[in-house]
Amino acid sequence: MELYEEKTKDLTTNRILYMYNRVSPETWIKVKIGIVAAPLVLLYLLSYLITSFTILIIIGVMFFSIVCLIYSIFIMVDILKRETGTEQMLEIADAIREGSEGFFSTQYSTIFKLSLVFGVAIFLFYFEREISPDEYITTTLGSRVTSFFVVFSFFLGALCSGISGYAGMWISVRANVR
Repeated sequence: MELYEEKTKDLTTNRILYMYNRVSPETWIKVKIGIVAAPLVLLYLLSYLITSFTILIIIGVMFFSIVCLIYSIFIMVDILKRETGTEQMLEIADAIREGSEGFFSTQYSTIFKLSLVFGVAIFLFYFEREISPDEYITTTLGSRVTSFFVVFSFFLGALCSGISGYAGMWISVRANVR
C-alpha cells in the first residue's frame, strides 16, 4: 500500500487511494473509455425504444451527470495521489481541516433548522392556495400531493447543495497541502 499513511491522519484519503491503487493502470484506461462511451451507446439504443424526445433528453442529462461525477472522482484521486509536503505543512493542514469541519457542523446545523422552517412554510403555502384552472399538475394531483412534491424537491435540493458544499470543502482542504 503505497500511501502517505505515516504522514497523514486522514483515513478517508487513505481508503480512497488504497482502492485506487488496487486496480491496474490498464484497467483504469478501459474504465475511462467506458465512462465516455457508455452514455453515448445507451442514448443511441434508448432512442429506438423511447419515442418522447423530452424523456430522452432527461435520461441523457442524467447519464452525462453521472459521467461528470465519475470524472470528478478521477480528478480527486489524481489530486490525492500527490505528495503531501513537509511535516510543518501537514500540521497546518490538519488544523485547517479541523477548523473547516467545525465550521461546517455549526453552519449546517443552522441551515438545517432554517430549511425545516422554510419547508413547513412552503408546504402551507402550496397546501392552502387557490387552484387556477390553468395549472395542469395541481388540478390533476390536487394541492395536497403537489405541496408534498414541492417540499420534497426543496429538501432534496437543500441536501444536494449541502453535499456539494461539503465535498468542495473536503477536497479543497486536502488539495491545498499538495
